[in-house]
Amino acid sequence: MLRECTSTEALENPTGEFDLTEHDPVNPSSQTPTQALQRDPVAITRNIANMIRSSQLHHEEFKEIVTTGNRREHWLDAQQVSYQLAHLTLIPDSPTRWGSSYLMIERALYLRQAIEVYILPPVMSTIFKQRLTNNEWAILKDIKNILELAHALQAVMCTEHTPVIACVLPAFDSLLSTWTRMRKEPSNVHLRRMIDVAVEKMTSQYNECRFSKPHIISIVLHPSLRFRWIKRNWPANQVSYSK
Repeated sequence: MLRECTSTEALENPTGEFDLTEHDPVNPSSQTPTQALQRDPVAITRNIANMIRSSQLHHEEFKEIVTTGNRREHWLDAQQVSYQLAHLTLIPDSPTRWGSSYLMIERALYLRQAIEVYILPPVMSTIFKQRLTNNEWAILKDIKNILELAHALQAVMCTEHTPVIACVLPAFDSLLSTWTRMRKEPSNVHLRRMIDVAVEKMTSQYNECRFSKPHIISIVLHPSLRFRWIKRNWPANQVSYSK
């Protein structure tokens, strides 16, 4: 689904620098959400993460920015209340690690203020050729919100120590409902293609599992689900098949 909102080439080559000169220059004050998405904020975030992690010097300088900001109470939340940033580093994503793009975006959003301070000096402008505008940060947050539930679901399924097969279909159902609701939100109109691809793929997997006898039996035997969950959430023909 990320391929619908970021460069496939950049996604498959996470250590290479993504060139977005095609969409430069941009006037941040008049930038539309569509233009912000075209600039590929996911790839820009990866560039920044790779650059800060590329040398010990950059890493230490960024760490000092965080430390100084904490000491001077420079970091402010949405209510303009100061808070302390944890000493964390940026995380580049990887095409072979599931959920890594979500983690990269989440960490960048958390460290946004420190990132903006770090790349502000003129000396850094030659290194960090791409800077995220306010609209591009907003796009990143929207993408993170779309990915968040799927990431949380995957994390639970991978770390649970008790059998979870009964929870697979209810979890799929919840995820599909959430994405369908998010698709209708006006703020996500520029990301509808991304959501459509996610819903299409998840629906295909969901429909295949609904005809799986082990999944059906596990739901019926689950004390908090039972057959009532099937009757409440599935169409009549699927209920008859389950019986």
